[in-house]
Amino acid sequence: MPIYAYQCKDEHTFVKILTIAAVDTTKVRCPECNKISKRIIASAFDTNPSKTKKHIARTPRQRFTNW
Repeated sequence: MPIYAYQCKDEHTFVKILTIAAVDTTKVRCPECNKISKRIIASAFDTNPSKTKKHIARTPRQRFTNW
């Protein structure tokens, strides 16, 4: 089952595991304030949404060659 990221109006961010069929029909509530939340697009590698976004600015990859 896919993992979806949600954010409420108070900007609490959390993740929820839902089936693909249940995504459009389920109203997801925030676990902190119990308000209805909207689905947001999240990074596939951001497993902890409470971290600061400093890890996004990375150095560019260097090319690796064997010759």
